[in-house]
Amino acid sequence: MTGPLTHATTFIQDGQSTREQVLLKLGIPSRQFEAGRILAWRVRTEGAELVMVSDYPAGDDPRYNTWPASSRGFDLIVVFDTHDLVQTHNLVPARR
Repeated sequence: MTGPLTHATTFIQDGQSTREQVLLKLGIPSRQFEAGRILAWRVRTEGAELVMVSDYPAGDDPRYNTWPASSRGFDLIVVFDTHDLVQTHNLVPARR
């Protein structure tokens, strides 16, 4: 995947970025899995900026339904290792 969204997430470096760095940049995650080892944010871009939604919106949530079709949402998934370094991260198209 290329484009503004990928560019906006280049600060995340697998094996180098820490949990603290990611949380300071992205804020509170939308979801957590496996006791916080996996964090997820619902994101989209607005120009060169990364925009987060604080939780996973329901189908009728106006914060998500008013996003233009060209700004389709994604889930940014970040997996941390036992030393709180980013093990891997990925952008997954969000389901409405």
